[in-house]
Amino acid sequence: MNCVTPKLSAIALLLFPLGLELTAQTTAYTGPMGGSIVTIAGNVSGGVFVSCPYIHENDFIGEVGSVTDGTGSSELFFSGAPFMSNAFDEVAPFPRYYLEITEPGHIHEGYAFDIVSNTANSVVLPAELATDFSLLAGDEVQIRKHMTLEDFFADAEGSLYAYYDAVKFFNFDGTSDLYSWEAGLWSGDFGVTDSGARPIYPGEAFLATFRNPITFIVSGKVKATKTILPIPASQSIPVFFGSTSPVEETLGSLGLANGGLNDYYGNVKFFASDGTLLSEEFYSDEGAYMSADFGVTDASNVIVAPSEGLFISNGGIATTVVLPAPYPLNP
Repeated sequence: MNCVTPKLSAIALLLFPLGLELTAQTTAYTGPMGGSIVTIAGNVSGGVFVSCPYIHENDFIGEVGSVTDGTGSSELFFSGAPFMSNAFDEVAPFPRYYLEITEPGHIHEGYAFDIVSNTANSVVLPAELATDFSLLAGDEVQIRKHMTLEDFFADAEGSLYAYYDAVKFFNFDGTSDLYSWEAGLWSGDFGVTDSGARPIYPGEAFLATFRNPITFIVSGKVKATKTILPIPASQSIPVFFGSTSPVEETLGSLGLANGGLNDYYGNVKFFASDGTLLSEEFYSDEGAYMSADFGVTDASNVIVAPSEGLFISNGGIATTVVLPAPYPLNP
């Protein structure tokens, strides 16, 4: 393998430093921004696994005032009235916003939760955050809009082939969702329902199967926080992930060998970039580093390209993988 050649063509166009403010249409962005040229091969009998290395601007950064757990849900309260009521409400069938735990050093820093609804000073989430995620008053959280399927392919719409091009998401409950391009919208039911608002979660990869190769630009805010990637115990549930960085990372800089995978059980697999879905390389967690030859050779310098999707598993052991902030932002 050539460790200096990305398998997925994704070239970072720009990366602005922290503190710079940009205005794009009506949205003011602060912090690092990025843009990538992405090329995806055409192959209707296979596909390419891709991920989105960008997020939307934060709508809120602040401390939790209090947490009230219910049965399978929580309501988080905040000081004052920082929100517009119902601004974050989900619109069936998809959530539109999510809350992320960003308290430095928190045991669950990087976990994200879909927002069900909100009032002027609270948000409702579908998890018991005090009981199961140790969230306390004073902990910092961030709220932002989901990056979506239509956001990711916004620049590519003119190049998509109607009724042939499709994407497939693999969910953590073992189900999958298939959406095809129906000449103007993404749909899971042949154009009856617009599914362009399907979220692309930070670190999530999905399969893109296109008739023709396409090249397009993806842009947004660079995620300057950790990302938690849950790995289920069942080996029958495939998990595909990608870096949250708009620049090249490596197996070493992503910290996979010490970021949650179990020694000698965890592994990642690369796929060919030509759309054939052939497996190119397989690396296992050998304790101190990832290796393709059972620890003989340190594979820490193997490149993970921006927007590239990989397969990840942990030998049937449930775990959470911590993806660090992108390398330039990770001291």
